[in-house]
Amino acid sequence: MGVQTVMLAATIFGSKLLKLPDTKLIVTVVIIQLVAILGAWGMSKLSSAFGNLKVLLGVIIFGLPYVCWPITQRF
Repeated sequence: MGVQTVMLAATIFGSKLLKLPDTKLIVTVVIIQLVAILGAWGMSKLSSAFGNLKVLLGVIIFGLPYVCWPITQRF
């Protein structure tokens, strides 16, 4: 349910604020879905090799700075 909410918000953001045409919005949503599929598949392979907890901690430790660093560069 949360993923659907984010996808809906992203679509509204793209159409209203960025004024993207419908075809570009559709292509963007499909690309986001494909990246999500590949990420989920990769995480499942890592989890089967190393265990769920280790992979989850690795994603948090290495992923959080990767996401937060660009935000801090704006200020």
